[in-house]
Amino acid sequence: MSVDNIVAVVMNFLNSFGNYSNTIIAIVNIILVILIFLQLRDSRKPIITTKIISGNKEVTDRSDILESGKLYIVINNESKNIAKSLEIKYRFNFDNSSKKVKQDILSHLNPEEATEILLKTKSIIAKYPDIFEKMVEDNLTKTIPKKTLKIDLIITVRYNPIFTNLFKYKIEDNYVIEWGSLESYPNFEDHPVFNCWNKRNDDFYIYKTGKAIQEVKITREHFIDFCDFDISEVVFLCKVECPPIVIVLENVPDGERGISKDAEEKCDEAYFG
Repeated sequence: MSVDNIVAVVMNFLNSFGNYSNTIIAIVNIILVILIFLQLRDSRKPIITTKIISGNKEVTDRSDILESGKLYIVINNESKNIAKSLEIKYRFNFDNSSKKVKQDILSHLNPEEATEILLKTKSIIAKYPDIFEKMVEDNLTKTIPKKTLKIDLIITVRYNPIFTNLFKYKIEDNYVIEWGSLESYPNFEDHPVFNCWNKRNDDFYIYKTGKAIQEVKITREHFIDFCDFDISEVVFLCKVECPPIVIVLENVPDGERGISKDAEEKCDEAYFG
């Protein structure tokens, strides 16, 4: 190929590029705008979490590996951003089939807000009546499984669509529910017996960890002993189980606090006997 032919090919390519240059620039600009939009959207993404708690707990309490009794699903917005158009649903996987139990739409969840939903199991009784039996004791009727059931619970939350109901964020959590039978739990008064394990893939226990710092105010009911002296006070604190806290200790010499040597000896006598 001669030099003239090479030059002709290059010029044809440049002319073709010039004809489509506006289109190419427009496509590149659109891609850049989409990338910027996605980054901006992601920076405002709410942090939504789920957990299962028993009926004797508050929404703000931490979920344990095992929760028992009446069970509630808690949807929590742990971020500083508003979660919008939340689509909350849960389903049971049982006996090789899936049963969608409930689907709710929540308009929004403000920063550091939470909501709870009672876990309903009546749909399982309606769909599989043959594996349950009605037991009566002291004029009280209860529907109890003939054998202890293992049910997989899947909770799905979709939120913050880009347009109408499209392109929502999505989270999914898995739990394992044990529904006890009289054979496993002979005490009729205990029924219905629900144990919910925060367990995934049969082998992995999932711990709900919180990083929030809680301010603790110690009041008199936390004390297990209290001794008064002329100047000094001796306080014995009991061990309290609570979320992560920050305790600031300041070392102040006895002399600066006005505690005399005599008072210090009394403290030693009270502490050591």
